[in-house]
Amino acid sequence: MEESDKRTDIDRRIALDARDWIVRLTSGNVSDAELHRFKAWRDRSPDHRRAFERERAFWQQLQVLDSKSDGMPPFRPPQP
Repeated sequence: MEESDKRTDIDRRIALDARDWIVRLTSGNVSDAELHRFKAWRDRSPDHRRAFERERAFWQQLQVLDSKSDGMPPFRPPQP
């Protein structure tokens, strides 16, 4: 596997992790321990932070499209 392929796989995995965190954080049922794990994951690398921000922006765009129906719950970023 070439280096660019490895990087693509890593980027894809980080994006999927970020998406999983978005879903979990918007569930309305996040424990303090989970919030701590999220913050540790997000702060682990700039790639994690960027992926999370990208996924969050995408989630918010979906909410705008779905604002007149019973769509997804609004995104609430974790409180510091």
